[in-house]
Amino acid sequence: MEGWYKPIYGRLAIGGILSFFLGMSWFLVLPYVVNTFEKNQVRNELTERIHLLSDWEDRYYLLTEQNQKLFEAIQKIESNALNPNLNHLITEKIYDAAQELKINIKRLVPNNLVYTSDKSTQEIEIDLEGNYHSIARFIQELEKSDYNIAIKTFNLRNQNNSTQIETSLVIMITYLM
Repeated sequence: MEGWYKPIYGRLAIGGILSFFLGMSWFLVLPYVVNTFEKNQVRNELTERIHLLSDWEDRYYLLTEQNQKLFEAIQKIESNALNPNLNHLITEKIYDAAQELKINIKRLVPNNLVYTSDKSTQEIEIDLEGNYHSIARFIQELEKSDYNIAIKTFNLRNQNNSTQIETSLVIMITYLM
C-alpha cells in the first residue's frame, strides 16, 4: 500500500507547484502586463501630442495663408461693392448684358434707396423680352457680376405660344456705405 500513495503525493506536488506558478502569474505577471499596457497607451497618446506640437508651425503657416486669401477676397468684394453714387454702373451692366444676349429691355425703373447704418439697398424693376435661354443667361450674368446683385422676384409670361418670353424681374442691389 505504500507504493499506492507515492504517485498521489507526486501528483499533488506537481499540482501544487502548477497552482503556485499560476497564482504567481496571476498576482505578479498579470499586473505587470496590465501596467505595461497602460504605459503603452500613455506613450502612444504622448507620441500623438508631440506629433501635433511638432506640426504647429506648418499648420500656423497654412492658416496664415488661408487667412491672407480670405482677407484678399473680402477686399475684392468690398472694392467691387458700389456706393450709391455709382449706381449708373449697374444700369450699364444690365444694358450691356441685355444687348449681348439680344434681349429687349422694355422698362427699367430704379426704386428709392433704403439706408441702414452700414449699407443701403435698392430695388430695380426690369421688364424684358427675349427667348428663354437668353433670359436665363441674362439672369446668370447679373448674379455672377462683381456687384452685389440678388434676384428678388422673377415672373415669366409666354404669349401666343411664341419663342419670345416676357419677363418681369426685380433685382436687389446692396451698396456699402
